[in-house]
Amino acid sequence: MLFISSHRMHGQPDGYHDARDGRTVSMSAACGYTDTASYPDPTTAPFGRFDYFFSKAPMPDHDVSTTAALDALGDAMVDQAPGDVDNTDVPAIITYLGQFIDHDITAGTDRVQGFSDVDIDDVAPLSRADVVASVANFRTGVLDLDSLYGGATLQGQFASEMTKRLRHPSFPAKLRIGTDANVLTSGPRPSRPRPRHEDPAHDLLRAERLIRDHDPILDPAAIDRLPADLKAFLTDPDSGEINPSRAIIADGRNDENLAVATVHLAFARLHNRLVDQAPAGTSDEQFDWARTRLRWIYQWLLVNEYLPSVCHGPTLAGIIAAEAPVYAQFLRRVGAEGRRLPLPLEFSVAAFRFGHSTARADYDWNANFGRADPGGTALIERAPFQLMFAFTGEGEMNEGADPRLPAGWIVDTERFTVAGEGAFSDRNTRLIDTHIAPPLHDMLNEPAGFHNVLKRLPRRNLRRGQRLALPSAQACIAGLAASGISIDPLSPEQLASGGTGQALVDGGFVEATPLWFYILKEAEVVTGGQRLGP
Repeated sequence: MLFISSHRMHGQPDGYHDARDGRTVSMSAACGYTDTASYPDPTTAPFGRFDYFFSKAPMPDHDVSTTAALDALGDAMVDQAPGDVDNTDVPAIITYLGQFIDHDITAGTDRVQGFSDVDIDDVAPLSRADVVASVANFRTGVLDLDSLYGGATLQGQFASEMTKRLRHPSFPAKLRIGTDANVLTSGPRPSRPRPRHEDPAHDLLRAERLIRDHDPILDPAAIDRLPADLKAFLTDPDSGEINPSRAIIADGRNDENLAVATVHLAFARLHNRLVDQAPAGTSDEQFDWARTRLRWIYQWLLVNEYLPSVCHGPTLAGIIAAEAPVYAQFLRRVGAEGRRLPLPLEFSVAAFRFGHSTARADYDWNANFGRADPGGTALIERAPFQLMFAFTGEGEMNEGADPRLPAGWIVDTERFTVAGEGAFSDRNTRLIDTHIAPPLHDMLNEPAGFHNVLKRLPRRNLRRGQRLALPSAQACIAGLAASGISIDPLSPEQLASGGTGQALVDGGFVEATPLWFYILKEAEVVTGGQRLGP
């Protein structure tokens, strides 16, 4: 179980203090250790491993102007297209299934001060050898739903005890789920108030329920004995009291926004439905039976639904037929450690962040916050992305006596999971391209930082790639060619096209393009933004 509430938080060595409140958590506390003496030596602890696909590629160019040029490129990536012209043909859930996958296989942290922080004057590239030695993965790198069931590469006593609370106290083969508040937000009567029915389990498990059940793990005296940053994860910063809105889930990042929380909840509900089909046996046997089958379903979904929704079809078919030769080569070189698989930094820091481009500025969420049902009235015509952050453990809408999700905010599953057509295509993901929805340039629940970086996701991604010495896209293409895999590079004219072209040229990035930006540009040019490029 990981006590990290959002992407703005990163681990720091025990004893190191960062004055920017809420942005760091000690590595021992993130792993749920209440006694730092029992936390293993972080230089030898069995974290998952990051490494480079192309470790011998040329280092990225850098001078005194590079950091400002990266910021300018990030700022040029704002999406200004109307919502009816920038849509793919895949449903909105794909964005947040991707976020869930990311949380399931990666939780990046550092063992040496300064490796995760990009809110600095100059993001000069670090030594790749130092990065590999110092940047670690809290997750196993395996698609095993640890982010749902608990578990990480390290588990302290508090994490182990809290993980037990994920299972239902009366039906321990099942996962414990929270209930919705069965109230609607204030304002005009919506077109379709949800009737109360036999299954109210429409919210994540939250601290409120453990408090109501008088669970001793959240006894105020027990919380007071926790280390300061672990205590801060569970308490309100103003009152110091336990935050009843805090989601009690295996990875706090899955309560970062309402959409990824919905995906997490769907998997928990499916686990419980599988338990209903389990053969007779003990609770542990039925739990294991359901967990195994949910993992199979999850892995099947990724291969048969998720990847075809985001990948260039011929490229994906070739990779599957050849059994992923690039990763196989990487795995032979880096090696696996027990159940832990290494992950390439080019993937984790750049390629898999393509999903940021697919996030919409607002959603047709349900008949209350979206299109009204025929003859009905919606409260607002769309659910703004920023408001979807408000119904989380840190969101302003979850404050008060009843912090559960209001019934009026339960997703209309069909709008979220079924691709819309024609006039309803704005229910889908937005295009994979170099234009990022405006709310991601001004992230809610994020501090501005010293250099106005933390609220601006494109700036953060570009700075992090430079800081962690990612090879340029052109260097990666050359590395693939050396392995016998030929990819036609984008021309300088293609790279410099569109609204980001001038910033790319001015920054000197045409010949050596930041990998994250290039992957988005390749999708934009090669597939019209419908899928990733090759």
